[in-house]
Amino acid sequence: MPSQSSPDIPGRGAPAGGETDGLSLRLVLRALRRCLPMLQPVRADLVRFALAVAALGLLGTSTAALLLDLHWTRVLQGEPLTPFEARLLALDPALSVQVEALDAATRRSVRDRELVLGVGLLLLLAPLGGALAYYLLWILQRINQELRLELFQRLQRLSLRFHQNSRVGDAIYRLYQDSAMVTDLIQTVVLAPLAQVLRFAFARRW
Repeated sequence: MPSQSSPDIPGRGAPAGGETDGLSLRLVLRALRRCLPMLQPVRADLVRFALAVAALGLLGTSTAALLLDLHWTRVLQGEPLTPFEARLLALDPALSVQVEALDAATRRSVRDRELVLGVGLLLLLAPLGGALAYYLLWILQRINQELRLELFQRLQRLSLRFHQNSRVGDAIYRLYQDSAMVTDLIQTVVLAPLAQVLRFAFARRW
């Protein structure tokens, strides 16, 4: 009776550690192609994560642009505020909008309120960023769990002779260590670049 092969996992067939070990773009793309089906159970979560990253990037970019305009154009150069900026900072339009230039007192008021606005937005955005990081960790853990369940089911379908000839602890190592390497690959090659592309796209659009 021919012996059964070990369970097929993404990245299997790569050279073992040692002098022949190497990492090429072709190998990474092949492993990535085999990892993509594992994203099916978390498709909805990935869409929500992408939308949240895009929204947070848009909010952060618009906030940075607004604060830069307030400080550089209004505080330093003394140009009048826009009606939106005057409403946002709760300043009298007669003193901040309908003038040729801002006086020293109005500039100081804009500076102080700009600082309060920046700190408030930072306190708002920081927890949102932390929540997104936790959400990404939850997605990766779910992918890892799905992979471990699939590997465990494949191991159960193998013959007793296969398990008798296998090294002690090899199956457990594959369940816990190899599956974690797959999620690291998904995060590095798929999720992290996707988040950066979304942030760049919204920043460029703004």
